Amino acid sequence: MIPVDDKHLIVRFHRLELLTYRRLGDFVQFCSFRKAFAFDQVTEGFEILNMHLLITVPNLKDIIIQAILMITPEEFLLNLADLQEKILFACKNCKRNPEEVCLLPVTKNWPVDAVRYCQDAGISRVGENRVQEALSKQEQINGISWELIGHLQSNKVNQAVGRFARIQTIDSLKLIRKVQAASKQMDQKVSVLLQVNAGNDPAKYGFSIEDTEAAMEEVLQSSHLHLDGLMTIAPYVPDDLSVAHDCFKKLADLRDSLAQRYEVRLPELSMGMSDDLSEAIACGSTMIRVGSALFGKRN
Repeated sequence: MIPVDDKHLIVRFHRLELLTYRRLGDFVQFCSFRKAFAFDQVTEGFEILNMHLLITVPNLKDIIIQAILMITPEEFLLNLADLQEKILFACKNCKRNPEEVCLLPVTKNWPVDAVRYCQDAGISRVGENRVQEALSKQEQINGISWELIGHLQSNKVNQAVGRFARIQTIDSLKLIRKVQAASKQMDQKVSVLLQVNAGNDPAKYGFSIEDTEAAMEEVLQSSHLHLDGLMTIAPYVPDDLSVAHDCFKKLADLRDSLAQRYEVRLPELSMGMSDDLSEAIACGSTMIRVGSALFGKRN
């Protein structure tokens, strides 16, 4: 990158592979470029050599790369069909009804096109990790139900309440009270899940299994919160999926125990992602959160 001044950068990409001119047009539109882009050579609309772009927003390099690497709608539909087949197979193996398992596409770090792909495929609910990113996308598309699946910072609570159909990552008593206060002030009920660190992973947020009961009592006493169930993220041990299985089993057992003790329904078990969805479904997951299996890996 070559600095031009405090607000502009010249970014030079060598030998970019783009599938079509349409993809390039989406890229330029996504980045809000109007001028100052040129191509040294274009070969049959598929390959661009020595591309120069004038970027008017600093630190936009990652967004540009993601826009270029965005898969096509056709590729998305192939990925979706493959994923649905895996879900069916996992349900068949544990004798579950596939209709009991909801797929939540995770569109974080991708442009709003990823949400449109889902909507065009008949999926009306997506998950986002960051409040600001989700709010930006919400301004660009209608008819979508948004779930917050990333850590919610206390200073983002007022922005999140009322903009998400559900907050899956309630992970502290302090956060419960802040979300309750914000929702009460707005006079709007908020559906939530308690995030439980069922795998005892120091890298993950969430209540310990032992502390979840106290958190549940706090939510049940909150006038403007509705508890739908529990959520967890398994420790990432791809070479030993039994670790994920044990984590999911602990969460399912905890849910059953709390539901019986308090005589309440806790229908949602949000657990399982691209790499461990089969283990999650076998343990009773009602929602799997999938990003990379649909949209590809993000580097």
